[in-house]
Amino acid sequence: MNYINLLPKRELQQRSEEKKLRLIVIVGSICLFLLIFFLLLVFVFKIKASNYLEEAKIELAEKKVDLFQVNQLEKKISRLNSTFKKINKFYQSQIFTTEIFKTLTFYFEPGMSVQGFNFSPETGKGYLLGYAKSLESLERYRDKLKESTSFQKAEIEILGFLKTKDVTFRLDFEYGK
Repeated sequence: MNYINLLPKRELQQRSEEKKLRLIVIVGSICLFLLIFFLLLVFVFKIKASNYLEEAKIELAEKKVDLFQVNQLEKKISRLNSTFKKINKFYQSQIFTTEIFKTLTFYFEPGMSVQGFNFSPETGKGYLLGYAKSLESLERYRDKLKESTSFQKAEIEILGFLKTKDVTFRLDFEYGK
């Protein structure tokens, strides 16, 4: 259907301009709302990004603290290991008196006994006072000690009068590993 418009031209123009103006206001309002929406969206993303960045900075600082503590623990463990190595080396190089005493008495002939014993681990020197039933058993004992690689020096001195039975002696020795 067609309508006949009897309005004057000016009013027709004015109505046409009002329509255009309404259209412009509507489109402008929509654009303004969209612009505000996008600005709010960008603002929200900015806040989220800054929060994420702050969390990452805090996490990085915590990791730096943890790394520092780990490094400190590693240094402490390294120092302790070094100390334990020194202690172990010290004990490995120690000469144990009981070990030497056992070695000396291991070669005893039947009827021999110890009357006194002294040993200095610092110098590796010592002496043993002993008793032997016969001079021959003492000579066999001396030969066995000389064959042993544990002693660098092993000299026997007979104390008192030279007898063939019931001999008291002094063994001066130098232990060498």
